[in-house]
Amino acid sequence: MIEQLGIAEAVRPKLVIKAAIDGGAQLAAEGEVDVAMQLLSEVQSAKDITVVGLLPPGLQSFVVYGAAIPAYNDKPGAALAFVKFLSEPNKKDFWKAAGFELMSTAN
Repeated sequence: MIEQLGIAEAVRPKLVIKAAIDGGAQLAAEGEVDVAMQLLSEVQSAKDITVVGLLPPGLQSFVVYGAAIPAYNDKPGAALAFVKFLSEPNKKDFWKAAGFELMSTAN
C-alpha cells in the first residue's frame, strides 16, 4: 500500500506493524507513532483516537465475516436464529455505527 501511495521510502524506516487489538491503536493514542492505519471497526471506539478518514477505495481491503452451522449440529435452530438475528435488515444502522461496511446479500 505504501508503494501505491508513493511514500514507501519515507515511511518504511518509521513503519510499525501492529494490529489495533494488539496495541496498535494505543501506540497512536500515546503518540508513539504519528499515523495509524487500522480497521475502522477496531479503532472507532478506542479511547484517545480520532478517525480522520478512510483510505481511497482502491487502497482499501475488506474483511468478510461469514457464518455457518456445522452439519453435525443436532440442534441447529438456536444457531440459525442467532445468524438471522445478526443479519436482520433493521441491524444495518448498528453495524454501520460500529464501523462495519455492509455487503449486499445474495439469495
